Amino acid sequence: MDRLQAIEAFLAVAERGSFSAAARRLGTTKSTVSKRVRLLEERLGVRLLHRTTRRLGGATSRCVAAPACPARHGVPAHPRDLARHNCLRYLYTRRPDEWRFTRRGETVTVRVEGSLAANNGDLLREAARAGLGIARLPSFMIARELEDGTLQSLLPDRGGEEVGVFAVHPAHRQTNPALRAFLDALLAHFRRSGGAEIGA
Repeated sequence: MDRLQAIEAFLAVAERGSFSAAARRLGTTKSTVSKRVRLLEERLGVRLLHRTTRRLGGATSRCVAAPACPARHGVPAHPRDLARHNCLRYLYTRRPDEWRFTRRGETVTVRVEGSLAANNGDLLREAARAGLGIARLPSFMIARELEDGTLQSLLPDRGGEEVGVFAVHPAHRQTNPALRAFLDALLAHFRRSGGAEIGA
């Protein structure tokens, strides 16, 4: 690790107040800034930045595809049928290549494969809309598309895994009224977007 780059990243975060703003200032990505700060913290053996996480709740993941997409290999009637399909995998889940489904207490885990895996749900949703395969995404990310018919729900009687929804903010702002109002507004937005199961 370049120590000067790591120190520069830490100073930029401290100066700008966020990893995103520091990344823009340094002309790099947020993940790169975060990694440099984390490595600096590990090297020094001390936490330099204190972060607080508030769990807003969870959203159930659902399998979706463009209406014409499943027709090529048949609409899956059972999770095992997904082996015949191009599955678009979401890397923010614990096991992107294993999709778990539950119905009446019975849990089925299937291994899936596909041409695309990403840590960006918006990208996977758009790929599914374009007919590139079957995506499994949190309900709040696909509510509008299910409503307007650009995506259809597959295996609707099979419950998917819950995806945690979190807000991360600096610890010293935990009681800030503006932050609390923002988190409440964020929670309301998720609920309106189909995340009925989300709750603080």
